[in-house]
Amino acid sequence: MPLAIAMHPLERTQQVTSLYPSRAIRRARVFIEYTLQRPDGFLALSGARGAGKSSLLREVTEYLPVSTRLVQFSAAAFAQASGPHGATEALQRQLREARLAPREGEQSVLLWVDDAQALGEAALGRVMHLAAEARDVDWPMRVIVSGQGLSPRLSDRAGLGQLDTYAPSPLYLELCGLEDAEVAGYLDHWRQSVRVARAPLFRAEVHSLLHEASAGMPGRLASLCDSCLRHARDAGSEWVDEAMVVEVLARMDRQSSAGPVSSASAGARDPRSEALLAAVERLSGVLNECAGLIEHELRSMSEGVRPSR
Repeated sequence: MPLAIAMHPLERTQQVTSLYPSRAIRRARVFIEYTLQRPDGFLALSGARGAGKSSLLREVTEYLPVSTRLVQFSAAAFAQASGPHGATEALQRQLREARLAPREGEQSVLLWVDDAQALGEAALGRVMHLAAEARDVDWPMRVIVSGQGLSPRLSDRAGLGQLDTYAPSPLYLELCGLEDAEVAGYLDHWRQSVRVARAPLFRAEVHSLLHEASAGMPGRLASLCDSCLRHARDAGSEWVDEAMVVEVLARMDRQSSAGPVSSASAGARDPRSEALLAAVERLSGVLNECAGLIEHELRSMSEGVRPSR
């Protein structure tokens, strides 16, 4: 029976819900807390997929005071549905509603733009201008922008201009993955969060292998650990050893057809995605050609010339 990898999330305990307090996560929490303490706080949080950006911010925003309204904006969802321009218009409506129709007790806003890379430079710059325009002395607004690859746009100030046009003291942080020495602590934390009787132990020999396979990204490591747990449970083993991890990685490789799961290939694009993008490009070319023909026919008709067949 083939192993179903990451299809059904394992049940988590209520006692252990926080992220593993790695060095990178602790540093990010300091940056976030500083941003929330300032009425004009601005933070750009960048990091690779699976680094824990969204999980960390969701955890922090659960404990916001009632006086702070959270405007959470998923840029990827809106950009996919209506394009970058439509996404900025949707955000503008949300900010207007928060400003004109505050709930009882609300005195400030926290704007969190997640997956900001989906907007592109121009639309992301427009979002920052909207936040700057909405901010007021009597209506403090903190802004947190998170996404992948934001460094060229924010820290290097390409496309957006200088960050101090949006906030007096802007912060930028690249959220890194786990260090190799932190894997053992993470695995202990992970075992406590899984509601499985006698969850298997990971032998010390697999720590470096797990770190390399996940590139140190907590999200990837959690998925890999879940898969190893299922495999160990199916095999009736109380331990996860190197051979078992290698077998799980091989099965993941066969299922995804994306090459070995390693630090070198973790960011590689799935060949199926490449094929889909190529198909979309071909379709786009056909649609552009059709649009050109329609435009030509309409122009011919408006000029009184019989359309060509």
